[in-house]
Amino acid sequence: MRFSDVENYDSSKDVINGNIGKQYDDIIEGSLLFSPDNKHLVYGASNNDGQFVVVDGKDGKRYDSIIFIYDGA
Repeated sequence: MRFSDVENYDSSKDVINGNIGKQYDDIIEGSLLFSPDNKHLVYGASNNDGQFVVVDGKDGKRYDSIIFIYDGA
């Protein structure tokens, strides 16, 4: 993944490679991980309807709570 241009002046707009990305209420601290080959990105996110895992930009199933342990667990 290449981040060529990122703007975030008002916390409402993120521009990555010229496209507006999804917006979340929160990214879960300690959940950001790249695959060993650096081709995939995974992180935990939350919105008002629950927490979920995002893999390569695709939202997973919503849960009330997800527990992330540092170092990729």
